[in-house]
Amino acid sequence: MKRRTFILGAGALGTAVAATGAGVLASRPGSRLVPGKSRARSIVGDEVLPQSTEVVIIGGGFAGANAALTLAERGIPVVLCEKGVVAGEASGRSMGFMNGQFADPLKTPMILRSKELWAGMNARLGADSSFRPRGATLALADGQVDFAQAWIDRNAAFDKFDYRIVTGSELESLLPGNRNLPKAALFSPSDGAVDSSLAVPAIAEVARSRGVTLLQNCAVREVELSGGQVSGVVTEKGTIACKTVIVAGGHWTPLFMSGMGIRMPQVDVYLSQCALSAVDGPTMPYQSERYGVRIRADGTFAFGVVTVVMPIEPTVIRNLPLLGPAREAAGAMATLGLSFKDFWNDLTEDTHSIPSPYENRRILMPEVNVAPMTEGIAALAEDYPAFKDAKVIEEWAGAISSTPDNMPYITGIPSHQGLFVGSGLEAGLSWGPAVGEALADLAMGNTPQFDLANYRSDRFTDGSPIAFH
Repeated sequence: MKRRTFILGAGALGTAVAATGAGVLASRPGSRLVPGKSRARSIVGDEVLPQSTEVVIIGGGFAGANAALTLAERGIPVVLCEKGVVAGEASGRSMGFMNGQFADPLKTPMILRSKELWAGMNARLGADSSFRPRGATLALADGQVDFAQAWIDRNAAFDKFDYRIVTGSELESLLPGNRNLPKAALFSPSDGAVDSSLAVPAIAEVARSRGVTLLQNCAVREVELSGGQVSGVVTEKGTIACKTVIVAGGHWTPLFMSGMGIRMPQVDVYLSQCALSAVDGPTMPYQSERYGVRIRADGTFAFGVVTVVMPIEPTVIRNLPLLGPAREAAGAMATLGLSFKDFWNDLTEDTHSIPSPYENRRILMPEVNVAPMTEGIAALAEDYPAFKDAKVIEEWAGAISSTPDNMPYITGIPSHQGLFVGSGLEAGLSWGPAVGEALADLAMGNTPQFDLANYRSDRFTDGSPIAFH
């Protein structure tokens, strides 16, 4: 298998390099991984490894932390194992928009449930999660208004769906001070904003206070089975007996599942963002075709542009036959990039090696791609002149993990009783509370709040048509 993988990977890599040029691909900024550093607020975890528990959750991001909190509230013993630190990777690097703008209607029930959970999060925690129900606006170009209205009409039957098109004086009141006000915008008063570096740590802290054992820097190496039933996990610090495992490992989920012979196609793109100093800017999250900006809890601003780099990885090559609709949908937003070192490391990773790949890279972090953000900040200053005086106070990049059809996995694994997966979220901040709750329901044998048929694990192997949602 390794030889076949190597030959396949080398051949496809050679084709990509020949078509584009190795020098061009390798020189594109934002294409490689760099030494990882968390940007999330640090929290205290537990040091003692329990011998047994009911549920082990692998991954301390939005999905894992929300699943842990939900189970703890229901009195279920839980151990959350995070190979690095809570929210150290994608869940601490989000732009912070909590919305469902232009999401496929198949996802609408999940998004609406997540909005409900976010709306009640601060009261639920008895602490500040950083969620703010600010509403959100998305500028619409002339040719997008009819498309937006058609999308609204497709979702009109859903209760609590509150998106609408705003124009004129109402739009001006939502975006005061904008010098280049769009003619129309998509608006939802129930959208909001979250500081990702604060939210998951707050959720995890409260979950721990309610009984969850939180183990940071504790990678799970494998799941143990007995007669096809989950019986425990092997961590770098020892074995924990359990009946149920929830895998919410983000980028690492496909590699971890492959160690059990389970294929779960997933690909990454890298996105760079920054924080700008406090100025007299918009208080409502705003996105145009050139940038996105929102005010943070401390008065500074999170800023980003929709320009992503898709690294040529072995996972991309393995899943290439499935990626046609995704490549077409991504269009000009995504550019290919290549790091020979990262490609080789991914190609030769062995899930059964000790130390495991999860211990070798505690925090996955791409390099920052500065140029698109510089251009975007200039466009922001055209719309809001106060940003001409703003300073870049932080820059970061993260890996966004999605699936070939842009639908997450929220699923049980029939061949492994007691094993459940929540991954490929793409919009983990927006969807995380609902996904975590659904995983908790699956683990308890309860019926989730929304239909999970479209999120099952076998949809890429059972002959179902592939579309990009």
